Amino acid sequence: MRRILSENDAAFSSFELAFRGRVNGCRRDCECGIVFYDTYNHGYSWEEGEIDELEQLAKEGKAKGVEHAVGVIEFEGRYYVDACTCWHDRAKKIINFLLSHDEAIADFLGREKNRKTREAAEAPEV
Repeated sequence: MRRILSENDAAFSSFELAFRGRVNGCRRDCECGIVFYDTYNHGYSWEEGEIDELEQLAKEGKAKGVEHAVGVIEFEGRYYVDACTCWHDRAKKIINFLLSHDEAIADFLGREKNRKTREAAEAPEV
């Protein structure tokens, strides 16, 4: 059965896909300080004792195991783990800004493209 997304859910999904880091790995530190690590895939070259350390950190609430390779969402110069929810509220505010200023943003990007095209045309041949 296909789930019908609300407009907000669809916009959030679009944001997540657009700002995804496109590189996944065995562990990542989230901006919030929690370490996320892959408990499912077994092809990684873990350092000796690294899994034990992560499991101990998990007991202390400083790490979380996930059943997939760990990816990131990158925006505003920060890296968030895709499996973490700490970035969701900020992302929703950014989405609201983008959607409520879509015409101005499109105008800005068009002007920037034109400016950069002019600069490139005026640059000397190398």
